[in-house]
Amino acid sequence: MSSSISRSEGATRLPDSFGNPLVSVITIVLDAKDRLERSMESVNAQQSGDLQYVIIDGGSTDGTLDVVHAHEKRIDY
Repeated sequence: MSSSISRSEGATRLPDSFGNPLVSVITIVLDAKDRLERSMESVNAQQSGDLQYVIIDGGSTDGTLDVVHAHEKRIDY
């Protein structure tokens, strides 16, 4: 299995070479800027290094995407 998967294929990280699973947390959001920020804080407070964070936006118009872009370094996809 190649470890070079592009973002456009939907993955940014793979399980480590020891076979430890990669846990994906997926947040689906639509016009919920304030709730998304709280959710992101909760996910980012987790201690697991094997955590992948995915946010799917349904076309928000309330500034939700601004929050996503402001925190994009902590979001895997």
